[in-house]
Amino acid sequence: MSEPIYTPQSERDLTDIHSYIAETHPLNADRFIRAVLDTVLVLNDRPRIGRKRFRLMRGLYSFPHGNYLILYRIAEDRIIVHRIIHGSRILRRTMFSND
Repeated sequence: MSEPIYTPQSERDLTDIHSYIAETHPLNADRFIRAVLDTVLVLNDRPRIGRKRFRLMRGLYSFPHGNYLILYRIAEDRIIVHRIIHGSRILRRTMFSND
């Protein structure tokens, strides 16, 4: 498989998560982001292990990582990560753009 693709919004999500964690635990912030990226690589190899979220966006899947959800779609030979958001948030269609 090819490398996963991160949308601009998912990259902003990662930056925001890192900044939030780094306010109190700078080393944990780096570790957490690395662990998320490692999970994305696993999803890239086994994309259908996620939960279907097709009501939110056509072809959308989610997979938990800690308190966060990785939201992605399956492309031909890779996944496209659309969002990485806290699991307590109410998921809405408006959270997903076509970027």
